[in-house]
Amino acid sequence: MTLIGGLRAIRRRDLAFIVAGGIAAGLLLAAIVAAAEPFPAFSLGPGQDSHSYWAAPLADPYHVSVVGTQDFYPYSPAILQAMAPLKVLGWAAFSGLWAALLLLVLLALTGPRLFVFGLLLALPELWGGNIHLPLALAVAAGLRRPGAWAFVLLTKVTPGVGLLWFALRREWRALAVAVGTTAVIAGVSFVAQPAAWLDWGRILVENLGVAGGELSSGAAMGSIGVPFLVRLPAAIALIAWGARTDRPWLLPVAAMLAQPLVWFGGLTVLLGVVPYLRGASWARPAQR
Repeated sequence: MTLIGGLRAIRRRDLAFIVAGGIAAGLLLAAIVAAAEPFPAFSLGPGQDSHSYWAAPLADPYHVSVVGTQDFYPYSPAILQAMAPLKVLGWAAFSGLWAALLLLVLLALTGPRLFVFGLLLALPELWGGNIHLPLALAVAAGLRRPGAWAFVLLTKVTPGVGLLWFALRREWRALAVAVGTTAVIAGVSFVAQPAAWLDWGRILVENLGVAGGELSSGAAMGSIGVPFLVRLPAAIALIAWGARTDRPWLLPVAAMLAQPLVWFGGLTVLLGVVPYLRGASWARPAQR
């Protein structure tokens, strides 16, 4: 086979992967919307996570306060406030739009050629509608755009230990941007809803035992079960090693380990490694 013929074969193969990914994404999106109504609580139906974002009232987002119960909203008021325009939609429309946004995030992580493979790996996450894919994107982009860490700190919180990367490398400006961006967003949100922020702090404290593996038997079926105090030192060690040896791809691995509780869908945070491996320009660390 000639060089030109080989290149054409590669392009045809890439095109086949891209088309397959597009078709699969369309079918998945249609299935999510079709199965959204009536909402199948505590089932294998779609939106078991994203339904809490839609259902949580802005006035009292933490009225459900126990991890593992239906429609428990675990993130900061700032995230729910940002979602407010979407919450006016009906549930089926919200679930479809949210799934479409997650698919776009997955595309950004994998690129067109690897999208179909990423889709297979992230299928449970896309079906459930959690935020692990945006979390992976924020971590991957965070070395070049430190403000992206605000999303990490205002949602899962503890994967923000990744900011140690900047401290260990003495990248103080990047660290200041990450912390400052978070502080500004949190400050504006707090002024709008101070009581909600106090409630968020309360539920975080009340659910600390969950990180130690204290879940109801039903909820535990979806979690990895390794205690947080075992995973956190491993995450810190990976960050330190990566910072000293210029291995930024270790950050998403550390972020996955540093989650308060690792659900099976949380493993998709590892897709944050892909942009580094495929050389995505937006994931390259800024020059020191």
